Amino acid sequence: MAKELTPGAGFRLGAKAGIVGFVILALVRILSTFAMHAQDTVRTSAIEAVQRTGSFYNDQEIKEAVEVLKTPGGLAFSLIVGALIVSAIFAILCGIGGAVSAALLRRKPPPL
Repeated sequence: MAKELTPGAGFRLGAKAGIVGFVILALVRILSTFAMHAQDTVRTSAIEAVQRTGSFYNDQEIKEAVEVLKTPGGLAFSLIVGALIVSAIFAILCGIGGAVSAALLRRKPPPL
């Protein structure tokens, strides 16, 4: 007889599925960017987003951080950190979905 799926195991299963889903989505996005030779478009869009965000603030430290993020190393850093944050969100939300599913689909004990 198969074991019953607990909410904790459902969370772990959902989190693993979320990570796999994120990796697949990231690979498809990366491959499509390279296939369409759109690297410059992605780079330009990221730099424009950083400049737009930095324009809201008058603080000198933020302006310096914006200049650092516009360099190739800063841009790579921001893309990697962004990908890590999105992968964590994928894992957490999918894990919650797995835990809720496991809790809702548990076998009910027979009525007495």
